[in-house]
Amino acid sequence: MSSGASMSPFERVTEISAWLAASDVDELILSGPSGTLRLTRGASGQVEAHIGESDNSEPPPLATITAHGFGVFLDRHPLDAEPLAPVGALVRADTPIGFLRIGPLLTPVVAPVDGVVENILVQNEDVVGFGAPLFELEPVERDSVS
Repeated sequence: MSSGASMSPFERVTEISAWLAASDVDELILSGPSGTLRLTRGASGQVEAHIGESDNSEPPPLATITAHGFGVFLDRHPLDAEPLAPVGALVRADTPIGFLRIGPLLTPVVAPVDGVVENILVQNEDVVGFGAPLFELEPVERDSVS
């Protein structure tokens, strides 16, 4: 007789669904090499199971853009009202996405790769030091960026 611990979650969907229905959890996702089990509890309390194939592909790592020096981070040129690269913006490699200001001097912070701005890690006009993380980009294929 096999123990319950060695059973796959796919073999225990009914039992896991009952646990979910008795809890205040609305969604449970279990992923492993044999696939993904997603259980969702609706407003009526009924649990639905969705079983998918394993997706062993990892999402590409985000590219972190760091400060090339110290200064005051600016997400826009001082004469512009809008940020150069807000979250969700598609940017091309080697284009300015912010600035570092030291006194009257502005130096551009450029995107190292084509990508989508996923996170801005500092606020406009924050003082930053050398190497401080400023942006996270999700790299994209060059053909995706116009």
